[in-house]
Amino acid sequence: MEVLGTTRYYVFRHSAGFENQDAEGKTGSMLCYGEYSQAFACRLFAVTSERVAVAPYDMAFIEAYSMSEPPPGEDVRETSLHEFEEQWEHVAQPRLQILARQRIAPVTSMQVLYVKMPFPDTFKYNEPSSDLYTEWVNAVARRHFEVFPDHVVVATHDPEAGWPEHFEAVERAIELGLDDAGKPIDPLLQPIALSHAAFEEIWERYALKRLHTLAGLPVS
Repeated sequence: MEVLGTTRYYVFRHSAGFENQDAEGKTGSMLCYGEYSQAFACRLFAVTSERVAVAPYDMAFIEAYSMSEPPPGEDVRETSLHEFEEQWEHVAQPRLQILARQRIAPVTSMQVLYVKMPFPDTFKYNEPSSDLYTEWVNAVARRHFEVFPDHVVVATHDPEAGWPEHFEAVERAIELGLDDAGKPIDPLLQPIALSHAAFEEIWERYALKRLHTLAGLPVS
């Protein structure tokens, strides 16, 4: 089984409610697939006999108990990156496409922000320019990847991708254009808020292909 860094993949059963517009009031036992870094869920989706649910739009994220303990649920087992990515491509990503296209809001307990952060080479040492993309949910970076001219790195598996922190600084930079010291941010470094649809399009174009390579899946 593949376990890269501190990333773990779990399959488990959990009972929870669905909260979006086309599933209001529905509850039931869900077969959940989760990607976890530390104790936080990076990606989470669930399958029932009737539907597919993806956090943070159909359901809330289910966090793990700790770095070394699985999330709460029944029949918990660890799985591989390969199995997780197969299921993600088959059921979760198509659901996200629908959610993004229909502009479905996240569940009420989830606050979501998609961000693009340009990183020009003039601010680096011996490295080309890149763009960093992050899905922030409840002030935690869930999906994060960096796009260079000739390659892509994805957090959870590529150590050089790192994990962004300090959501408040990102939010302040987007809303006010100010850095931690309260000074104007250089326009070349100004982060940009993205729509859900824009983020998913870029995620599919770059990050998913990198994850498929890591998982040993075909790359289209």
